[in-house]
Order: sequence, then C-alpha cells, then structure tokens
Amino acid sequence: TARASRSFGDALTPRLAALGWRPSPARVSLAFRSPEKMDALLAALSFPPAGDRVYRPLDGLDWWLAPVAFAAVLVVFGSLARLPLGLWAGYLHEHAWGLSPQSLGGWAGDRAKSLAVGVVVTTVASIGLVASAQAFPSMWPVVAASGAALAVLLLTSVAPVLLEPLFSRVRPLEDAELAESLRELAVRAGAPLRD
Repeated sequence: TARASRSFGDALTPRLAALGWRPSPARVSLAFRSPEKMDALLAALSFPPAGDRVYRPLDGLDWWLAPVAFAAVLVVFGSLARLPLGLWAGYLHEHAWGLSPQSLGGWAGDRAKSLAVGVVVTTVASIGLVASAQAFPSMWPVVAASGAALAVLLLTSVAPVLLEPLFSRVRPLEDAELAESLRELAVRAGAPLRD
C-alpha cells in the first residue's frame, strides 16, 4: 500500500510544514535516507563477502599495518560514497542560495583535508584497538574503552586548535562598527576576547 511505503521523512514532512518549513524532495532525501545507505555500504565493506574481497589484498601484512590499511580503505570508500550528495549539499545547494563564497577548488580541497584527517584518526584508533587486543587478550574491551574516552577528551581540546585552522581562515572584520558591537556584546556576556 502507499501508506506502508512512506518513509519516516515523508511522515514527518507535514509536521514540519505546519511549522513553516517547506522541504524539497532532495532535502528530505538528504536528511532521512542517505545515512541508511552509508551504513549499509560500510556494513557491506566490513563483513563478508564484500569485506573479504577488500581485506584479502591486505592479508599477510604486519599485525599493525593490516588494520591501518583496512581502516584507510573504509574511510576512502565512505568518502567516495558521500561525494555526490556532499557536492550537492555542501557546494551546489549552498551556492544556489548564496550561502557560500567558496570556490569549487576550495570545496574540493576541504574534502581532501577532511579525508586525510579521517584516515589519520581512524587508522590511529584501529592501531589502538588491535594493539589493546594483542597486549591484553582478556581485558582489551576495558583498555580500548578507556583509550577511546581519553582520545575523545584529547580531540575535544586539541581539534579546535589544530584542525579548525585547516578548514577556516580567520581575519579581522572589515566593518569596524560591527566589530565594535560584537566586542561590546562579548564583554557583556563575559566571553574572552583576543584581537
């Protein structure tokens, strides 16, 4: 029946429209359908038989190199799978509404930097997971969970300082009146400022 084939996004659209939101079919698809496809792709690559085909060329590598290579392959496949939708949502749609002045080359550069960061973070996590399983065969889940918690704490404090500058350029506001107004607002809010 037509009712049974409706997705969650289709059911939610009338509620959002009542709030004044007018979604396009592409936006509903983006919001509700693509994460499922991404999860399915990653699951297919992580488990047999597709995962076996991806992992087979990496078989025989050292204990630390195989999970690194496999994690890198998964991150690259995931990035490639998200590329068409990412191009639409992050570049074409943003430019259609005048929300971004970024060039296509700048957008592609940001995607490449994001891929590189993703590969590094994922491979380091993979090495940690496999190393904890090798070093602590009966306690590796506790060690891995503790390591993951420490990694989250570290990334939370380090990412704004090290990763944010990779993607954003900060320069002083050219509008002096706006800059002064924002300074006054920050002082009233008790927010720290630096010029």
